[in-house]
Amino acid sequence: MNSIAILGTSISSKNQGVQALSASLVGICHQFSNDIHITLMVGNHTPDCLTYKVGSGNQVSVNIINYRLSPHSKTNEHFVWIIIMCIIYKYSNIKSIRSLVSNITPWITAMENADLVADIRGGDSFSDIYGFRRYALGFLVAWTAILVKGSLIQLPQTYGPFSNSVTEMMAKYIFKKSSIILARDKRSQRIASELVGNIKKVMLVPDVAFCLEPSTEKDVSCDKNYVYRLDDIVSTGMIGLNINGLVYNGGYNRNNMFNLVMDYRKYIVNLLIYLLRNQSND
Repeated sequence: MNSIAILGTSISSKNQGVQALSASLVGICHQFSNDIHITLMVGNHTPDCLTYKVGSGNQVSVNIINYRLSPHSKTNEHFVWIIIMCIIYKYSNIKSIRSLVSNITPWITAMENADLVADIRGGDSFSDIYGFRRYALGFLVAWTAILVKGSLIQLPQTYGPFSNSVTEMMAKYIFKKSSIILARDKRSQRIASELVGNIKKVMLVPDVAFCLEPSTEKDVSCDKNYVYRLDDIVSTGMIGLNINGLVYNGGYNRNNMFNLVMDYRKYIVNLLIYLLRNQSND
């Protein structure tokens, strides 16, 4: 395998967890082969080429192929255009038409050139808990891969929950068109296995974020407006904590959207205090 196209990551989101998935996947691919060509296919303003640091400071160039939803985007980058072209590509038996469609649609060209296409849906977006619009967009992005390549790989992620039979049916379709299905937790493995039945096995593997290589920053600063002053703590160490911003802010409606029993904000503050009082190392 010399080329892989990855769907469902992000290069511009403020969600650090999603960006960690991108960095981890690039690192994993580079471990597999130093010569592998990596393409991230994402919603972004422009196509791009980014550089990731992997291993002992090695630089890896990653191509970004974008789609857009804005009416002001270039025609061949708009997602509606991409879907229409993928349908024509799939169902046209005329080689010259398929070649033309590919040449004028970078999204299709990237998929054609990839040995495999894999999807990770932001790690936790293979569910309708964030709303049907977001779920449907993820479905359609995956569908373009099915139209062009015939199948795709589901990278380690969370599956479900699904609130109705329509979203369940959509998930079942994607699973049936996936050559490999990887779940990052047992609950997701069970949900996916129930949807695919005995057709294929859903494998349980660790979250790719565990492969994220650590780095030491020479200078770490923080916003003084968010400093808790704890006079009884003397710490020479440093603690990094990835807080779920969506949950911390109460969800999209800012009113405990996910019906948590616990007070997540209070829990985070108490956790930080505990760590600072009991951990003195970096």
